[in-house]
Amino acid sequence: MDMYMYVDSIRAPAMEDDDESLAINPRVSEVFAVDIHPGAKIGRGILLHHATGVVIGETTVVRDNVSILHRVALGGTGKQCGNRHPKIGDGVLIGAGSCILGNITIREGVV
Repeated sequence: MDMYMYVDSIRAPAMEDDDESLAINPRVSEVFAVDIHPGAKIGRGILLHHATGVVIGETTVVRDNVSILHRVALGGTGKQCGNRHPKIGDGVLIGAGSCILGNITIREGVV
């Protein structure tokens, strides 16, 4: 299984067809040790560099050309509903071991 295929497939909900992303999500989590919720909105040109341990929550928004290194969590605050995950702008670099929690915005170009 190819990580690029997976990242492309999680865009499926935006195309009103999330069957593919839901079907392969458990296998990708197992093979790559990556957990990207099918409800997350992922832009184009995303780089998951040494993706092991990456977690991206349901209401997370990751814009275009974002680089995410290993052991990164884009997680919620424990709320059950609403907008509870980070919003990541274009061209952001998220370093190894980063933990960004809650409805916070990381603006364009931040390293």
